[in-house]
Amino acid sequence: MPGVGFPRGKPFIHAPKSRTVVVPGHTTAQKQKIAVDERRLNSDLGKLVRRWSWLHEQLAGVFQLASGTEKSIAYAIWHSSKSDAAQRDMLKAALNASIEELNKLPADDHTKFQQAVLSEYIWITDEIGRKSYTRNDLIHSPISLYFAAGAVQFEAVVTDAYSNPRAKTMKSKELFQLTRWMFSFCDDMGRYLASVNSAVRLGGTIPARPKFKLLSDLPTRKQPPVRSRKWSRRKRKA
Repeated sequence: MPGVGFPRGKPFIHAPKSRTVVVPGHTTAQKQKIAVDERRLNSDLGKLVRRWSWLHEQLAGVFQLASGTEKSIAYAIWHSSKSDAAQRDMLKAALNASIEELNKLPADDHTKFQQAVLSEYIWITDEIGRKSYTRNDLIHSPISLYFAAGAVQFEAVVTDAYSNPRAKTMKSKELFQLTRWMFSFCDDMGRYLASVNSAVRLGGTIPARPKFKLLSDLPTRKQPPVRSRKWSRRKRKA
């Protein structure tokens, strides 16, 4: 069949898409800047992996509450699924079923509070699900550091050398900024989830939903990270 396989007697070596790459000579200062930027990106991606994993792990506790089973049973069911998306689907199914059961009870204040809490957990789960696509693109994409023709600084891009579909999604995205925006979301949502859990334990009011940072609020590669006032004071004293 024409176009299938490779010529007889020749090994199969895939030729990636051609890209014009010009690598100019670098001074010591330029090499140091490249190394610093690369460490910064590696560090930020590592932080995103850890913070997302911890945020998603806390949903196991919500599943135990929604399912109404013993912790050991609920956690065993939760971790039997190896997919984050499947776990979130399972959690939403349990939350919606619990709300339906509460609808059969007298509509007193406690029942209304429980329904409001479960609805808030659904919102949290949906928000995490929406951000999961960006998280997956960042973590699972083949990121390449290269010099484009005529460039004086390297660019961090998702390579399309092997037609990875994520390259199209991530085209023109500033990866440093996008990564910081994502683990900022993990921090804000993690704090909010903890506040809702606290309201459940103590019987308090459900806190206001967080206002997440805009992508433009986070620094790009060319912008220095924003330091807190506490960090700045400590730096001056040192």
